[in-house]
Amino acid sequence: MSLGINLGGAAAARRRSAAHAQILDAALGAVGLAGLWFAVRPYKGVWHDAVIYMGRGLADLDQNGVGQDLSFRYDGQSAFSLYRIVADALIPALGLSGASFLLTFSALALWLAALWALASRLASGRQKWAILLCVAAAQAGYGALGVFSYAESFATPRPFAEAAVVAALAALLAGQLGRALLFVCLAALLHPIMALAGAAVLYLHLCLNDRRWILAGAVGGLAVLAAASLGAPVLARLLQPFDRQWLTLLRLHTTYLFPLSWPERSFAPVVVGSLTLAWGAALASGAVRRLFATTLLASLAGLAVAAVFGDLYPSQLVEQAQLWRMTWLLQLFSAIALCFVVAELKKRGAAGVASLSLLASGWMSFDSMQGALFCALAIPVACMDGLVSARVMRLLAWVCAAIAILSAMTDVGAHLYGLIHSWREAPPGAVDLPQRLGASVALRLPVIAAALVWANGGFNLPKTAQVAAVAAATFLAIVNWRGPGDDFARLAEADARAVELERLVAARPGEVLWIGESPLAAWTVLGRPSWTPSGGLLFSRDMALAWRDRALALVENEWIDRRVFALWLFRGAPEKSLPELSREKVERVCSRPDAPAWILGAVKSPVDIPADVEAQIWRGPAQILRREIQGERVWDAVKDVAVIDCARYGESGIRR
Repeated sequence: MSLGINLGGAAAARRRSAAHAQILDAALGAVGLAGLWFAVRPYKGVWHDAVIYMGRGLADLDQNGVGQDLSFRYDGQSAFSLYRIVADALIPALGLSGASFLLTFSALALWLAALWALASRLASGRQKWAILLCVAAAQAGYGALGVFSYAESFATPRPFAEAAVVAALAALLAGQLGRALLFVCLAALLHPIMALAGAAVLYLHLCLNDRRWILAGAVGGLAVLAAASLGAPVLARLLQPFDRQWLTLLRLHTTYLFPLSWPERSFAPVVVGSLTLAWGAALASGAVRRLFATTLLASLAGLAVAAVFGDLYPSQLVEQAQLWRMTWLLQLFSAIALCFVVAELKKRGAAGVASLSLLASGWMSFDSMQGALFCALAIPVACMDGLVSARVMRLLAWVCAAIAILSAMTDVGAHLYGLIHSWREAPPGAVDLPQRLGASVALRLPVIAAALVWANGGFNLPKTAQVAAVAAATFLAIVNWRGPGDDFARLAEADARAVELERLVAARPGEVLWIGESPLAAWTVLGRPSWTPSGGLLFSRDMALAWRDRALALVENEWIDRRVFALWLFRGAPEKSLPELSREKVERVCSRPDAPAWILGAVKSPVDIPADVEAQIWRGPAQILRREIQGERVWDAVKDVAVIDCARYGESGIRR
């Protein structure tokens, strides 16, 4: 009897030990996943579109100062999002930098939680972890010119809305249609454009379950057309074209809005993602197959409508809805489908190895049509199993595997060399190597490969290797979430104003032209409107034409690069420059009817200011500026900023 009790106790102890080990493994995996998720999404502070979204909060808090900026006087988009209310509440409490950090971190944390819920519905065990790791490390860009990506690491409403859509799709897989609809509505309240993809997938799901929804959709479409023809607010834009000036400027400056104008390579991720997702839908079954298929159909339909009614027959509302952005869901689910495809290919012997190698080569060349070709070839090769002799298939498998390995080594090696070279070339502090590494293929590609091999290899990693990988990911995540890298950027996000600079410009209110700097500098350092508007050209004709006129003036002075009007040419252009503050150029701007009150520009030394230009000098925080002179990069460490009173210069150089 005692022996039975002892044996039973020993078995219970083993079960408890196994349960504890599982909990420990799950916790270790969760920490590593979170570390990877944040490591590959470095936080850079208030930059990119966060300048506009956080600047809107500054404008609401200072309507007579920052609120007078053209970006907010002609604001045509922030009224459609609840995000503005949240930012307005957080900025006074936490400051601009603190609010931006909290919003960015919260959005990415919610994104990861929603992804976890979705992956848990799609798969279990190692397959689930492979999905999580592949999505975390995959290239998240969509659209053209590398402008947008999903799960962005800066403060905008987009990642919040995306997280809500991902949560909606997880609820859909769980059979909770009502909850899915609520999540999509929440996404629409945060960012209607990003919610469209989720709404389209839900609508297609409803149509598959009940064809009467097709009729309901047609009736709804006719009702929208009727409201648009009657001049209903917002909907009236559906039938309104762009005038020639506005449309020409948008086609030049914001080419990514027009799919038919995209460079060829911008379609490569769409082709690679579509082929992978279509293959995944063919291999999956049940609700997963339906989700893959509806996601593919909704994304491509959005892209097609954007091409027809954005490019060929431009409609204001269709263009402003930016339906091509629905491809963000395509890019997300292509990474998920990749895990399903790899799991199936491993079962197909030599044909599977060959097609898997081609697929891997395609994903390594994700942003080129060569990658699209590799992915397209992988499908017929997988179907050759049994149709070609085993010897030929083994030879083909070896050749394809060699191509994949060489491509991987070349790609990772080239990226590592570029990172190290740029870091060694630049002065200390100018290049943030950990952040560059986190966003690089040199980290992403090995992680995806390791996750897929581990999920399908049937072997266990040593505990020490697991702990080391988790520690490395966590360390890189902590290092990469430091915010702005130089002293001036930190000042631009700080709560305190530059008191000495404020004193220098106190004599005259009005807009500030701060050459080479983001409008954020004028808004935060001085609490003034910037003379150069930032964003919103698609939503306001007045904004677009004002930006064009002022940008032309700066181009004429060579204070900004003329390629600003053609973003697809803006490669290798200087991020910041030291302007030539000649009297002629100062007069050209200051004699305009809409002249700024003050002109500010960085100078290497006060002696660089021409003798016939009166300027005060503000000694600001150190910043490292990069210029290009005859194709060579030149780095300048500067502190001095020239402060010029525009009112001193009138038309034709006559003092006012």
